[in-house]
Amino acid sequence: ARSLADQAAELSDTGNEAAWERMEEADSLLARAEDIAPEWVEPTIDRGWLAFQRSRWAGPSGPDEAEPWIDQGMEYAQIALRLDPENADALELKGKLEYWLWILDMEPDPDAAERLFDQAEADLRQAIASNANQAGAWDFLSHLLLNKDQVAEAKMAASRAYQADAYLRNADVILWRLFSTSYDLDDEPEAEHWCTELGRRFPDNQRAIECGLWHMTMDGAAVDVDSAWALADSYKRTLTPQTEEFYARWVGMGMAAVLAQAGLADSAGAVAERSRGDDDLDPTKDLVYFEAFVRTLNGENEQALDLLSEYMALSGKDPSEVDHWWFDALREEPRYRTLAGS
Repeated sequence: ARSLADQAAELSDTGNEAAWERMEEADSLLARAEDIAPEWVEPTIDRGWLAFQRSRWAGPSGPDEAEPWIDQGMEYAQIALRLDPENADALELKGKLEYWLWILDMEPDPDAAERLFDQAEADLRQAIASNANQAGAWDFLSHLLLNKDQVAEAKMAASRAYQADAYLRNADVILWRLFSTSYDLDDEPEAEHWCTELGRRFPDNQRAIECGLWHMTMDGAAVDVDSAWALADSYKRTLTPQTEEFYARWVGMGMAAVLAQAGLADSAGAVAERSRGDDDLDPTKDLVYFEAFVRTLNGENEQALDLLSEYMALSGKDPSEVDHWWFDALREEPRYRTLAGS
């Protein structure tokens, strides 16, 4: 069953629909194992992981398609926890399913959604308490903590996940999170370290290309404009037709920030201008936010503040969104203090 599940995961990576057939075969074998030894918790947990995986595959198509698999996975988690209340794998499964429900916004009542989020965190932490090397629980806890804006602890959790198992299927995601949290914490040496590790292990990965460019936007980083242009071009080649229009502009803003860090203010401004998007392409004003960073690097504080005002007015963001090292040069500006909630 586990061999079939591994085959299914590999097939799913290439979009092969035969992955679902392998999952069905695996689940049938695990059900036979349950019949033979109903007191044995492992087959039940494995069935839960299969249901969780199928809910992940179905999720992007719509929460309604994911919900039956989530319910099924939760049922297996509860059975496993009745058999073994301290089982770290079962606790991790339950916590992940709860967090996945929250991510998909499937709980319409805000209070109930908050309780779901808190329960997911509690179950993931209990899994780690049962097994300090529970890599998957550390990984999901890291993502959850980012949604609490607890960046430093999120980085610590990602680091524990990587220490526990550097060869998780999503090791590239964990390495990216270690880079991005280091970046958000304005820790340039750590950002460089994790970006280098990501590039060493996954040289053709889109995130490895992206982190090389973003790292050059940090104070203290070595800036090589020619290398940055090459990275931007490589990144664009990884884009699909569905994502190209927005993310080509997104990486354009990154390139503008690198040019600004290199002291090429006019070039930075020109690249930023041609990387802007309209309301249809950028309804949440992320490109506007990024350009505010470019203008801050350029010393164009009034223009940066105008862009941040547009971002806050039209995106419905919390004031904490603009409290970032990107805007350290604006902190004494009265307009900035108002936007950031002082």
